[in-house]
Amino acid sequence: MPDRIDRRKERTRQLLHKALLELIEERGLEGITVSDLTQRAEINRGTFYLHYKDVPDMLDQSKMAFMQGLRERLMTLEVDGLIQKAAADETDQNLVDVFAFIADHADLFRLLLGPGGDSFFGDQVVRLLKEHFYDKLLPLWQLEEARLNIPSDFLIAYVSAANLGFLQHWLETGMKQTPEQFARMVVRVVRTGPIHLGQDLPG
Repeated sequence: MPDRIDRRKERTRQLLHKALLELIEERGLEGITVSDLTQRAEINRGTFYLHYKDVPDMLDQSKMAFMQGLRERLMTLEVDGLIQKAAADETDQNLVDVFAFIADHADLFRLLLGPGGDSFFGDQVVRLLKEHFYDKLLPLWQLEEARLNIPSDFLIAYVSAANLGFLQHWLETGMKQTPEQFARMVVRVVRTGPIHLGQDLPG
């Protein structure tokens, strides 16, 4: 009996989530009401309030779940292994898992970053990438700081923001590349971008 109730709750959440994404895509985030959601999901308002306080609460819970899942996967990245794989032009499975998770939530990610979405969501993702991925590469950035005369925090900020745009383009173009292929492209960009930028600069 509890399993059946849990499955019913999960199905209700999925219906509401689907309805929310459809409405955001159609009209943007602003102005979506509980009535809009429940009519689209074909459930009653009372059922909605068993799960959420209001529409902002529902969206916040969706974002928090996504960010927590992304954080957990970023924390599995081992920098030494990542650098070794990158040098051999190979992909790190933990990095592939990061992008596979994002691909599983592509609709939410794309809509929140797009017109009518959440203007702060991109900043949250960039901060997460910085804290759990690029900051781990600090020794490499510090070498580049001395060579390029560019502070390492600027290099990290540049790569973090650039890769968000890279990721957004992948999602918006229909994810024609698999998460593994995309992970390899990201590693190549990081490896041959700012890390090697100074090689062509005059001494």
